[in-house]
Amino acid sequence: MAIDFNKVISKIGGTISAPKVVSSIAPVSQFLVQLNSSLGSNLSPQTTQLLSNYKGLPLTNLRLILSVSETAGATAPSGFLPIENAIQKFQIIANDGTILTDFDGAYSDVSYWARLLTKGGIYTPSPTPSVGASSTGTYTWELSLPFGIKASDFPLKLNVVFNTLSSLTTGSTPLASANATLSLYGTYSPANVVRTILKSSYIPVSATGNIVLNTQYDAGKTYLLQAYSYGADSNINNITFSTDGSLQYQNVPLSEFINKENILYANSVSQGVGHINGFINLFTPQFTETPATQLAINFASLPYVVYTSNSNAIRSYWQELA
Repeated sequence: MAIDFNKVISKIGGTISAPKVVSSIAPVSQFLVQLNSSLGSNLSPQTTQLLSNYKGLPLTNLRLILSVSETAGATAPSGFLPIENAIQKFQIIANDGTILTDFDGAYSDVSYWARLLTKGGIYTPSPTPSVGASSTGTYTWELSLPFGIKASDFPLKLNVVFNTLSSLTTGSTPLASANATLSLYGTYSPANVVRTILKSSYIPVSATGNIVLNTQYDAGKTYLLQAYSYGADSNINNITFSTDGSLQYQNVPLSEFINKENILYANSVSQGVGHINGFINLFTPQFTETPATQLAINFASLPYVVYTSNSNAIRSYWQELA
């Protein structure tokens, strides 16, 4: 005799749920472009590339593979910088002209943004070479950037500028030569993507003590996250922030933000470490800038932007609704 399971289940107060419908469209990773350039004494702008859409789907992840081959002369440079420095500009522009990303690898923008957008804050810095005199080394960096771009924003424009030969080293002795190759892949999937802008800005800070910074926000913009690069943790005493004057954070010591990163980003930098010295996510709620919005940082000493000569400054990382 056939059993009616719905009648059986109804006697114990339940129902049989319909099976969940799973999308038949799996995420698809597509090769987008490869750019190659020898580095010299001047910046090397690449030809603007058009990135097309795949079957009308939003883009949900970018995968970047940067490979840099470096050759030293008879005398090796006194020091080397991360190969991310080879990317002077990585700019994605929507079809209406809106700049969605504008990264400068010399400020660590690419690796910092990848950390901020990746679940768990995984940090994947690029390798730092160590090429000896009259030798050659090739270094490769692969990075995942989970940034969503709406299907309606396609076709996209990609502008890439490779940096100078001197951007890869410190001291007065340059490399003899270097070649950079950047490959880009995109993952397309049927996700609900909100259009946002990843904005990085250089903000001068010319004094210590309490510095008001909310005047740097874009008026009326809605912010999903904010983070800052400031050189070293010893440069900051405390932070004050408010979306509406109620002071969510009032003179909160930097150590409290560091503790939060060590909890929420556990083991993201190394085993037992979730914080990057000189870079902090404020974990603020989504907010819209108004005249009541407040941000102030109390500096113990003047900040600076790592791997560059830009002292007396911080670098802001803001994800804004477009």
